[in-house]
Amino acid sequence: MAVKWIKITTSMFDDEKIKLIETLPDKDTILIIWIKLLTLAGKTNASGYLFLNENIPYTDEMLAAIFGRPVNTVRMALETFERFEMIEIDDKQFILITNWEKHQNVDGMEKIREQERIRKQKQRERQRLISPSTTRDGNYCQYCGGTATGFDHIIPTSKGGLDLDENKVPCCVRCNNAKATQTLAAFLNGNRDFINDDVVQTNRMLMQHVRFNYEKNGYVSRDVTGHVTVSHATEEDIEEELEQEIDKEKEKRKKKRTAPAKVKCAEFVSLSEEEQKTLVNEFGADDAARLIELLNNYKGATGKTYKSDYMAIRNWVINRLQEEKRKISGRVRSGVIQDELPKSVQKQQETQSQGGFEQKSITFEEWKEERRARGDYAEYSYMDFFNAIGGAT
Repeated sequence: MAVKWIKITTSMFDDEKIKLIETLPDKDTILIIWIKLLTLAGKTNASGYLFLNENIPYTDEMLAAIFGRPVNTVRMALETFERFEMIEIDDKQFILITNWEKHQNVDGMEKIREQERIRKQKQRERQRLISPSTTRDGNYCQYCGGTATGFDHIIPTSKGGLDLDENKVPCCVRCNNAKATQTLAAFLNGNRDFINDDVVQTNRMLMQHVRFNYEKNGYVSRDVTGHVTVSHATEEDIEEELEQEIDKEKEKRKKKRTAPAKVKCAEFVSLSEEEQKTLVNEFGADDAARLIELLNNYKGATGKTYKSDYMAIRNWVINRLQEEKRKISGRVRSGVIQDELPKSVQKQQETQSQGGFEQKSITFEEWKEERRARGDYAEYSYMDFFNAIGGAT
Protein backbone atom coordinates (compact mmCIF):
# COMPACT_ATOMS: atom_id res chain seq x y z
CA MET A 1 0.00 0.00 0.00
CA ALA A 2 1.40 3.40 -0.95
CA VAL A 3 1.98 5.93 1.82
CA LYS A 4 0.59 9.42 1.34
CA TRP A 5 3.38 11.27 3.08
CA ILE A 6 7.12 11.13 3.77
CA LYS A 7 9.20 12.85 6.44
CA ILE A 8 11.29 15.89 5.52
CA THR A 9 12.97 17.64 8.44
CA THR A 10 13.49 21.38 8.77
CA SER A 11 17.24 20.72 8.92
CA MET A 12 17.24 19.18 5.44
CA PHE A 13 19.25 22.04 3.93
CA ASP A 14 21.85 21.80 6.68
CA ASP A 15 22.87 18.41 5.33
CA GLU A 16 26.37 18.50 3.79
CA LYS A 17 25.31 16.64 0.65
CA ILE A 18 22.46 19.08 0.03
CA LYS A 19 24.86 21.99 0.51
CA LEU A 20 27.24 20.48 -2.04
CA ILE A 21 24.37 20.09 -4.51
CA GLU A 22 23.51 23.77 -4.01
CA THR A 23 26.91 24.70 -5.42
CA LEU A 24 26.08 23.08 -8.77
CA PRO A 25 24.76 25.13 -11.75
CA ASP A 26 21.47 23.13 -11.92
CA LYS A 27 21.01 22.98 -8.16
CA ASP A 28 17.30 23.87 -8.13
CA THR A 29 16.37 21.25 -10.74
CA ILE A 30 18.47 18.58 -9.02
CA LEU A 31 16.85 19.29 -5.64
CA ILE A 32 13.36 19.14 -7.17
CA ILE A 33 14.22 15.75 -8.72
CA TRP A 34 15.46 14.58 -5.30
CA ILE A 35 12.13 15.49 -3.67
CA LYS A 36 10.29 13.74 -6.49
CA LEU A 37 12.41 10.62 -5.99
CA LEU A 38 11.55 10.58 -2.29
CA THR A 39 7.82 10.92 -2.95
CA LEU A 40 7.99 8.21 -5.63
CA ALA A 41 9.74 5.89 -3.19
CA GLY A 42 6.91 6.58 -0.73
CA LYS A 43 4.35 5.62 -3.34
CA THR A 44 6.24 2.42 -4.13
CA ASN A 45 6.50 1.74 -0.37
CA ALA A 46 9.17 -0.93 -0.73
CA SER A 47 11.68 0.13 1.93
CA GLY A 48 13.22 2.82 -0.27
CA TYR A 49 13.22 0.97 -3.60
CA LEU A 50 11.69 2.56 -6.71
CA PHE A 51 10.24 0.45 -9.52
CA LEU A 52 7.35 0.27 -11.93
CA ASN A 53 6.66 -3.23 -10.66
CA GLU A 54 8.75 -5.92 -9.03
CA ASN A 55 10.09 -7.02 -12.42
CA ILE A 56 10.53 -3.66 -14.16
CA PRO A 57 12.88 -0.98 -12.76
CA TYR A 58 12.48 2.69 -13.67
CA THR A 59 14.69 3.81 -16.53
CA ASP A 60 16.04 7.33 -16.99
CA GLU A 61 13.49 7.88 -19.75
CA MET A 62 10.61 6.72 -17.53
CA LEU A 63 11.63 9.04 -14.71
CA ALA A 64 12.03 11.94 -17.14
CA ALA A 65 8.45 11.37 -18.34
CA ILE A 66 7.12 11.07 -14.78
CA PHE A 67 9.00 14.09 -13.45
CA GLY A 68 8.45 16.24 -16.54
CA ARG A 69 12.16 16.96 -16.94
CA PRO A 70 14.61 16.41 -19.83
CA VAL A 71 16.16 12.96 -19.77
CA ASN A 72 19.70 14.38 -19.72
CA THR A 73 18.85 16.44 -16.64
CA VAL A 74 17.40 13.39 -14.87
CA ARG A 75 20.45 11.33 -15.81
CA MET A 76 22.78 14.03 -14.46
CA ALA A 77 20.78 14.22 -11.19
CA LEU A 78 20.89 10.44 -10.71
CA GLU A 79 24.65 10.43 -11.28
CA THR A 80 25.00 13.20 -8.68
CA PHE A 81 22.88 11.33 -6.11
CA GLU A 82 24.81 8.12 -6.73
CA ARG A 83 28.13 9.93 -6.40
CA PHE A 84 27.03 11.42 -3.06
CA GLU A 85 25.73 7.96 -1.97
CA MET A 86 22.19 9.28 -1.65
CA ILE A 87 20.97 6.42 -3.86
CA GLU A 88 22.21 3.03 -4.92
CA ILE A 89 21.57 1.37 -8.29
CA ASP A 90 21.92 -2.41 -8.21
CA ASP A 91 23.03 -4.68 -11.04
CA LYS A 92 19.43 -4.99 -12.24
CA GLN A 93 19.12 -1.18 -12.40
CA PHE A 94 16.71 -0.94 -9.45
CA ILE A 95 17.10 2.38 -7.57
CA LEU A 96 17.29 2.37 -3.74
CA ILE A 97 17.10 5.47 -1.54
CA THR A 98 19.85 4.99 1.07
CA ASN A 99 18.96 5.66 4.71
CA TRP A 100 15.29 5.52 3.73
CA GLU A 101 14.27 5.39 7.40
CA LYS A 102 15.30 9.06 7.67
CA HIS A 103 12.50 9.99 5.31
CA GLN A 104 9.88 7.58 6.61
CA ASN A 105 7.77 8.20 9.71
CA VAL A 106 8.20 4.84 11.44
CA ASP A 107 5.58 5.60 14.08
CA GLY A 108 3.14 6.62 11.39
CA MET A 109 3.77 3.44 9.43
CA GLU A 110 3.18 1.35 12.54
CA LYS A 111 -0.11 3.16 13.01
CA ILE A 112 -1.08 2.40 9.40
CA ARG A 113 -0.17 -1.26 9.80
CA GLU A 114 -2.27 -1.48 12.96
CA GLN A 115 -5.23 0.15 11.23
CA GLU A 116 -4.86 -2.27 8.31
CA ARG A 117 -4.73 -5.22 10.70
CA ILE A 118 -7.93 -4.09 12.44
CA ARG A 119 -9.66 -3.49 9.09
CA LYS A 120 -8.85 -6.99 7.89
CA GLN A 121 -9.98 -8.49 11.19
CA LYS A 122 -13.35 -6.73 10.92
CA GLN A 123 -13.65 -7.86 7.31
CA ARG A 124 -13.09 -11.48 8.34
CA GLU A 125 -15.73 -11.11 11.07
CA ARG A 126 -18.24 -9.70 8.58
CA GLN A 127 -17.41 -12.55 6.21
CA ARG A 128 -18.29 -15.09 8.87
CA LEU A 129 -21.69 -13.42 9.29
CA ILE A 130 -22.46 -13.64 5.59
CA SER A 131 -24.75 -16.50 4.57
CA PRO A 132 -22.85 -19.37 2.94
CA SER A 133 -25.33 -19.08 0.06
CA THR A 134 -23.98 -15.58 -0.67
CA THR A 135 -20.35 -16.67 -0.66
CA ARG A 136 -21.24 -19.70 -2.73
CA ASP A 137 -23.20 -17.92 -5.47
CA GLY A 138 -21.61 -14.49 -5.44
CA ASN A 139 -23.05 -11.17 -4.37
CA TYR A 140 -25.59 -10.86 -7.17
CA CYS A 141 -29.22 -11.86 -7.56
CA GLN A 142 -29.57 -15.43 -8.80
CA TYR A 143 -32.81 -14.57 -10.63
CA CYS A 144 -32.11 -11.36 -12.56
CA GLY A 145 -28.34 -10.85 -12.16
CA GLY A 146 -28.69 -7.54 -10.29
CA THR A 147 -27.02 -6.66 -6.99
CA ALA A 148 -28.16 -8.94 -4.18
CA THR A 149 -29.43 -7.22 -1.03
CA GLY A 150 -30.39 -10.34 0.89
CA PHE A 151 -31.45 -13.91 0.17
CA ASP A 152 -34.59 -15.74 -0.91
CA HIS A 153 -35.98 -19.11 0.18
CA ILE A 154 -36.26 -21.17 -2.99
CA ILE A 155 -39.17 -23.06 -1.46
CA PRO A 156 -41.04 -20.48 0.67
CA THR A 157 -41.05 -21.25 4.38
CA SER A 158 -44.82 -20.76 4.30
CA LYS A 159 -44.99 -23.78 2.00
CA GLY A 160 -42.73 -26.03 4.02
CA GLY A 161 -39.35 -24.75 2.87
CA LEU A 162 -36.61 -25.02 5.47
CA ASP A 163 -34.50 -22.11 6.68
CA LEU A 164 -31.28 -23.75 5.57
CA ASP A 165 -28.50 -22.60 3.26
CA GLU A 166 -29.46 -25.38 0.82
CA ASN A 167 -32.80 -23.59 0.39
CA LYS A 168 -31.40 -20.04 -0.02
CA VAL A 169 -29.97 -18.01 -2.88
CA PRO A 170 -28.81 -14.36 -3.03
CA CYS A 171 -31.64 -12.15 -4.22
CA CYS A 172 -32.50 -8.48 -4.87
CA VAL A 173 -35.51 -6.66 -3.38
CA ARG A 174 -37.48 -6.65 -6.65
CA CYS A 175 -37.18 -10.38 -7.23
CA ASN A 176 -37.82 -11.17 -3.56
CA ASN A 177 -41.05 -9.14 -3.59
CA ALA A 178 -42.13 -10.53 -6.96
CA LYS A 179 -41.59 -14.14 -5.93
CA ALA A 180 -43.25 -13.83 -2.51
CA THR A 181 -44.83 -17.24 -1.82
CA GLN A 182 -44.92 -18.46 -5.44
CA THR A 183 -43.29 -21.66 -6.54
CA LEU A 184 -39.97 -21.19 -8.31
CA ALA A 185 -41.35 -22.26 -11.71
CA ALA A 186 -44.39 -19.96 -11.44
CA PHE A 187 -42.19 -17.00 -10.47
CA LEU A 188 -39.68 -17.58 -13.29
CA ASN A 189 -42.37 -18.05 -15.95
CA GLY A 190 -44.44 -15.08 -14.76
CA ASN A 191 -41.58 -12.59 -14.85
CA ARG A 192 -39.79 -13.34 -18.12
CA ASP A 193 -39.24 -9.62 -18.74
CA PHE A 194 -36.50 -9.38 -16.11
CA ILE A 195 -35.47 -12.97 -15.37
CA ASN A 196 -31.93 -13.72 -16.56
CA ASP A 197 -31.96 -17.30 -17.88
CA ASP A 198 -28.17 -17.44 -18.08
CA VAL A 199 -27.89 -16.78 -14.35
CA VAL A 200 -30.76 -19.09 -13.38
CA GLN A 201 -29.62 -22.02 -15.52
CA THR A 202 -26.06 -21.93 -14.24
CA ASN A 203 -27.19 -22.07 -10.59
CA ARG A 204 -27.24 -25.74 -9.66
CA MET A 205 -29.33 -25.08 -6.55
CA LEU A 206 -32.16 -23.59 -8.62
CA MET A 207 -31.91 -26.19 -11.37
CA GLN A 208 -32.44 -28.94 -8.80
CA HIS A 209 -35.94 -27.48 -8.38
CA VAL A 210 -36.82 -26.68 -11.99
CA ARG A 211 -35.78 -27.56 -15.51
CA PHE A 212 -36.24 -25.58 -18.71
CA ASN A 213 -38.69 -27.01 -21.25
CA TYR A 214 -37.69 -25.79 -24.72
CA GLU A 215 -40.96 -26.82 -26.34
CA LYS A 216 -42.97 -24.74 -23.86
CA ASN A 217 -40.25 -22.09 -23.61
CA GLY A 218 -40.60 -22.05 -19.86
CA TYR A 219 -39.66 -23.73 -16.59
CA VAL A 220 -41.29 -26.83 -15.12
CA SER A 221 -40.95 -27.99 -11.52
CA ARG A 222 -39.07 -31.01 -10.33
CA ASP A 223 -40.28 -33.16 -7.42
CA VAL A 224 -38.13 -31.80 -4.59
CA THR A 225 -38.60 -31.40 -0.83
CA GLY A 226 -37.84 -28.31 1.23
CA HIS A 227 -34.17 -29.11 1.62
CA VAL A 228 -33.73 -30.17 -2.01
CA THR A 229 -33.79 -33.92 -1.64
CA VAL A 230 -34.72 -35.30 -5.06
CA SER A 231 -37.34 -38.03 -4.93
CA HIS A 232 -37.25 -39.22 -8.52
CA ALA A 233 -33.64 -38.72 -9.58
CA THR A 234 -30.18 -38.79 -8.09
CA GLU A 235 -28.06 -35.68 -7.78
CA GLU A 236 -25.79 -37.10 -10.49
CA ASP A 237 -28.80 -37.45 -12.82
CA ILE A 238 -29.76 -33.84 -12.28
CA GLU A 239 -26.18 -32.68 -12.79
CA GLU A 240 -26.03 -34.52 -16.11
CA GLU A 241 -29.43 -33.26 -17.22
CA LEU A 242 -28.46 -29.72 -16.25
CA GLU A 243 -25.28 -29.92 -18.32
CA GLN A 244 -27.28 -31.16 -21.30
CA GLU A 245 -29.83 -28.35 -20.96
CA ILE A 246 -27.12 -25.73 -20.71
CA ASP A 247 -25.40 -27.15 -23.81
CA LYS A 248 -28.70 -27.10 -25.71
CA GLU A 249 -29.36 -23.50 -24.74
CA LYS A 250 -25.85 -22.44 -25.76
CA GLU A 251 -26.22 -24.20 -29.11
CA LYS A 252 -29.62 -22.64 -29.67
CA ARG A 253 -28.31 -19.14 -28.99
CA LYS A 254 -25.25 -19.76 -31.10
CA LYS A 255 -27.48 -20.63 -34.06
CA LYS A 256 -29.44 -17.43 -33.55
CA ARG A 257 -26.26 -15.37 -33.55
CA THR A 258 -24.81 -17.07 -36.64
CA ALA A 259 -25.43 -14.92 -39.73
CA PRO A 260 -26.09 -16.58 -43.11
CA ALA A 261 -22.88 -17.33 -44.98
CA LYS A 262 -22.00 -14.81 -47.69
CA VAL A 263 -21.06 -16.03 -51.16
CA LYS A 264 -18.73 -13.97 -53.34
CA CYS A 265 -20.79 -13.31 -56.46
CA ALA A 266 -18.46 -10.65 -57.92
CA GLU A 267 -14.95 -9.39 -57.18
CA PHE A 268 -16.15 -6.87 -54.62
CA VAL A 269 -19.71 -8.05 -53.85
CA SER A 270 -20.82 -10.82 -51.49
CA LEU A 271 -24.41 -11.90 -50.86
CA SER A 272 -26.03 -14.79 -49.08
CA GLU A 273 -27.85 -17.39 -51.18
CA GLU A 274 -31.15 -16.13 -49.76
CA GLU A 275 -30.33 -12.54 -50.75
CA GLN A 276 -29.39 -13.58 -54.28
CA LYS A 277 -32.59 -15.61 -54.59
CA THR A 278 -34.66 -12.62 -53.42
CA LEU A 279 -33.11 -10.33 -56.05
CA VAL A 280 -33.66 -12.87 -58.84
CA ASN A 281 -37.29 -13.47 -57.81
CA GLU A 282 -38.00 -9.74 -57.60
CA PHE A 283 -36.09 -8.39 -60.61
CA GLY A 284 -35.29 -11.40 -62.79
CA ALA A 285 -31.92 -13.06 -63.36
CA ASP A 286 -30.60 -10.46 -65.85
CA ASP A 287 -31.49 -7.40 -63.80
CA ALA A 288 -30.21 -9.07 -60.62
CA ALA A 289 -26.89 -9.68 -62.37
CA ARG A 290 -26.80 -6.05 -63.51
CA LEU A 291 -27.47 -4.81 -59.96
CA ILE A 292 -24.52 -6.81 -58.72
CA GLU A 293 -22.38 -5.54 -61.61
CA LEU A 294 -23.23 -1.89 -60.88
CA LEU A 295 -22.34 -2.26 -57.20
CA ASN A 296 -19.18 -4.19 -58.02
CA ASN A 297 -18.00 -1.48 -60.46
CA TYR A 298 -18.68 1.26 -57.91
CA LYS A 299 -16.90 -0.50 -55.04
CA GLY A 300 -13.96 -1.38 -57.26
CA ALA A 301 -13.57 2.19 -58.48
CA THR A 302 -14.03 3.95 -55.12
CA GLY A 303 -12.77 1.42 -52.56
CA LYS A 304 -16.05 1.86 -50.69
CA THR A 305 -17.14 -0.94 -48.34
CA TYR A 306 -20.55 -1.73 -46.91
CA LYS A 307 -21.64 -3.66 -43.87
CA SER A 308 -24.25 -5.28 -46.12
CA ASP A 309 -23.92 -5.32 -49.90
CA TYR A 310 -27.55 -6.43 -50.09
CA MET A 311 -28.75 -3.31 -48.24
CA ALA A 312 -26.56 -1.15 -50.50
CA ILE A 313 -28.33 -2.63 -53.52
CA ARG A 314 -31.66 -1.94 -51.86
CA ASN A 315 -30.74 1.60 -50.84
CA TRP A 316 -29.37 3.02 -54.11
CA VAL A 317 -28.26 0.52 -56.77
CA ILE A 318 -31.85 -0.29 -57.75
CA ASN A 319 -32.44 3.41 -58.44
CA ARG A 320 -29.27 3.50 -60.54
CA LEU A 321 -30.51 0.59 -62.67
CA GLN A 322 -33.90 2.25 -63.15
CA GLU A 323 -32.18 5.46 -64.25
CA GLU A 324 -30.06 3.45 -66.67
CA LYS A 325 -33.16 1.88 -68.19
CA ARG A 326 -34.85 5.27 -68.62
CA LYS A 327 -31.86 6.57 -70.57
CA ILE A 328 -31.84 3.52 -72.80
CA SER A 329 -35.56 3.65 -73.51
CA GLY A 330 -35.21 7.18 -74.92
CA ARG A 331 -32.25 6.33 -77.11
CA VAL A 332 -33.60 5.45 -80.55
CA ARG A 333 -32.28 7.92 -83.10
CA SER A 334 -28.55 7.73 -82.46
CA GLY A 335 -28.18 3.99 -81.89
CA VAL A 336 -28.55 1.63 -78.97
CA ILE A 337 -26.27 -0.76 -77.14
CA GLN A 338 -26.91 -4.37 -78.00
CA ASP A 339 -23.94 -6.54 -77.20
CA GLU A 340 -22.96 -4.72 -73.98
CA LEU A 341 -26.32 -4.30 -72.18
CA PRO A 342 -28.32 -6.73 -70.01
CA LYS A 343 -30.56 -9.09 -71.94
CA SER A 344 -33.64 -7.62 -70.24
CA VAL A 345 -32.84 -4.24 -71.83
CA GLN A 346 -32.13 -5.82 -75.22
CA LYS A 347 -35.52 -7.52 -75.14
CA GLN A 348 -37.10 -4.22 -74.21
CA GLN A 349 -35.40 -2.54 -77.19
CA GLU A 350 -36.42 -5.28 -79.61
CA THR A 351 -40.08 -4.58 -78.87
CA GLN A 352 -39.74 -0.77 -79.10
CA SER A 353 -41.10 0.96 -82.18
CA GLN A 354 -42.25 4.27 -80.72
CA GLY A 355 -41.95 7.42 -82.87
CA GLY A 356 -41.26 5.47 -86.08
CA PHE A 357 -37.50 5.61 -85.65
CA GLU A 358 -35.43 2.77 -87.01
CA GLN A 359 -33.21 1.18 -84.36
CA LYS A 360 -29.50 1.02 -85.05
CA SER A 361 -27.05 -1.17 -83.11
CA ILE A 362 -23.44 -0.39 -82.29
CA THR A 363 -21.07 -2.36 -80.10
CA PHE A 364 -18.43 -1.03 -77.72
CA GLU A 365 -15.64 -2.12 -80.10
CA GLU A 366 -17.33 -0.47 -83.10
CA TRP A 367 -17.73 2.75 -81.10
CA LYS A 368 -14.01 2.78 -80.22
CA GLU A 369 -13.09 2.09 -83.88
CA GLU A 370 -15.12 5.09 -84.96
CA ARG A 371 -13.25 7.21 -82.43
CA ARG A 372 -9.86 5.99 -83.65
CA ALA A 373 -10.90 6.74 -87.25
CA ARG A 374 -11.36 10.34 -86.15
CA GLY A 375 -7.86 10.37 -84.60
CA ASP A 376 -9.05 9.83 -81.00
CA TYR A 377 -6.81 7.15 -79.45
CA ALA A 378 -7.76 7.72 -75.79
CA GLU A 379 -8.41 4.70 -73.54
CA TYR A 380 -12.18 4.51 -73.06
CA SER A 381 -14.14 2.37 -70.63
CA TYR A 382 -17.52 0.81 -71.00
CA MET A 383 -18.96 3.60 -68.80
CA ASP A 384 -17.57 6.21 -71.24
CA PHE A 385 -19.28 4.30 -74.04
CA PHE A 386 -22.53 4.09 -72.12
CA ASN A 387 -22.57 7.81 -71.24
CA ALA A 388 -21.73 8.82 -74.80
CA ILE A 389 -24.49 6.69 -76.31
CA GLY A 390 -26.98 7.46 -73.53
CA GLY A 391 -26.59 11.21 -73.93
CA ALA A 392 -27.48 11.26 -77.59
CA THR A 393 -31.27 11.39 -77.71
